[in-house]
Amino acid sequence: MAGFSTAHLSVFTIIILSALQLPTIFAQSEEQIVLYSNKEITTVSLDLTEQSIIKGNYEAASTYSKFASDIFARSLETLRSNDSELADEIHITLVEIQADTSSRASSDLILQKISIAKSLLSTIKLESSLAPNVLAQMLAVADEIYQDTISNNDETS
Repeated sequence: MAGFSTAHLSVFTIIILSALQLPTIFAQSEEQIVLYSNKEITTVSLDLTEQSIIKGNYEAASTYSKFASDIFARSLETLRSNDSELADEIHITLVEIQADTSSRASSDLILQKISIAKSLLSTIKLESSLAPNVLAQMLAVADEIYQDTISNNDETS
């Protein structure tokens, strides 16, 4: 190849080989970004559920707890591939919270389960290299839910 030195060809080869690995790396990173984003949204939803229970507003608590459970379910398979026991424990606890708020169970019981769920969620650690992308993913989820709300004329979402 005229005009290219051996160094140029070596750099070009490294770039090409690296690019071939990017889809796999990107896919893994994207799954992790979605997982961390959904973890944060679930935690905030649990905070809102907790505040609603403390205020005695079971209707709002039921809405927030359902939202928490639905959001977490989006990343269930990703977390299961890393830690199936943790994934199932969080999922079951979120479903129990949802059922308890819907049936207006004891506020102490619900608050205890919220505390357990938040503690379990806190064990999912964010890789610092992915942190900048988590907020963007959270905004994408918020936009998706907003669009669903508009299309369904659902004012409670």
